[in-house]
Amino acid sequence: MTSTMRLLASTAAAGSLLVGAAFTAGPALAAPPAVTGVATTSLTAPVLAAVAPAATDRQAVVESWYQQFLGRSAAEDGGSRYWVALLADTPADQVLGRLLATPEHVSREVAGYYTSYLGRQVDGGASYWTGGVVRGAFPLEWAEQNVLASGEFVARSSSGGVGATGTVQAWYATVLGRLGGQGEVAYWSGRLRSASSLQVLREIWYSSEAVNHRVADHYELYLGRSAGRSELSYWYPREVRSDDAVVLAIASSREYLGNPPASR
Repeated sequence: MTSTMRLLASTAAAGSLLVGAAFTAGPALAAPPAVTGVATTSLTAPVLAAVAPAATDRQAVVESWYQQFLGRSAAEDGGSRYWVALLADTPADQVLGRLLATPEHVSREVAGYYTSYLGRQVDGGASYWTGGVVRGAFPLEWAEQNVLASGEFVARSSSGGVGATGTVQAWYATVLGRLGGQGEVAYWSGRLRSASSLQVLREIWYSSEAVNHRVADHYELYLGRSAGRSELSYWYPREVRSDDAVVLAIASSREYLGNPPASR
């Protein structure tokens, strides 16, 4: 979970929001919009690792991956030796890709959406999202979008008399990491009168500000620094296509492997 989830949680607490109708979000929409007119010159994005890290470094890399993607230490899991050994002769992005596809990682992320956005523990319905992501039926970010656009989230964020304004502000806190201005909130509240909550949420989700915000968050979380303008330009079209792929690339990059968070 990112800092935006924490901002949403504090926003919800301040508004004394209550859980509303049951969560009944359906399958996600089709693929995100195509990217056009995005410059990708003068790139300084991290270079993917071409060689496996040394034995001692592999331990640190796996420890960082465990802490960031599984929420626990690799020392608690004897099976982590599998990932360390795999790194000896397998490209880091392939190893991390397998780790991110595990039910443990996916179910942890889905549980985080329920806790942060719906204010409750997951139930049996969460297996739809976890199973779908693990099978490759849809990406993890679609599960997050559907939870955010669910009837339960809308009811929770719009309770207390704030209506659509509360929902839009909750989306802004989550997707953009800030609260919306009066004009912005009025515009999106109006959109909710003519479009579904999932459609409106996705319009915000794929806005230029939101896309760049996610990339910047990934740099801070995985590389411990801010992203430069050329790096944001490089990752922008890739982030629109797949947040999962960008996370995978950054967290298995040469820069990450050379200085994993667990060793900082």
